[in-house]
Amino acid sequence: MVGKTKEEKAEAKAIREQLILLVKARPVIWDVTNSNHKYGNRVNNAWANLYKELVENFTQEKLNEHEMGSLKEAKKIWQYLRNQYRKEKRRDHSHNAVDKLISDGKIVFTNFQVSQMWLALIL
Repeated sequence: MVGKTKEEKAEAKAIREQLILLVKARPVIWDVTNSNHKYGNRVNNAWANLYKELVENFTQEKLNEHEMGSLKEAKKIWQYLRNQYRKEKRRDHSHNAVDKLISDGKIVFTNFQVSQMWLALIL
């Protein structure tokens, strides 16, 4: 999205948010416990209907501009968004775990150790 205007960035965000909402409304796509998830044709039909609705909400031209000009591209964007979400959750979880260990007193740093860590980082 380098060199895009604020309006273009806002439009891309709106399209991605709509994609997320449309996927969320179709558990057959993402919920492995859904009884229809194991049937590839039902998942594919859900994706096809999702993309039709996306085209109705935004023009095909707008979707092309934002790298969602086809169902395949929309799926790639969804996979990217899902993977980024998972990555952030893992990172947040690991930070929370360390913070909890520190707050529980299970990890204690002396001032000397902290100063040594800072020296190692800046040298």
